[in-house]
Amino acid sequence: MSIKCPKCHAENRDNSKFCSNCAAPVAEGDRLADSLKINQ
Repeated sequence: MSIKCPKCHAENRDNSKFCSNCAAPVAEGDRLADSLKINQ
């Protein structure tokens, strides 16, 4: 299964956090929140 980019609609791997085509965030739910956390 793959994740479709919400911006450019390119297909990406399930474990992708960002689109391989346009670099937009493609992670969903908690995965997106985790990918955007800043290490403190």
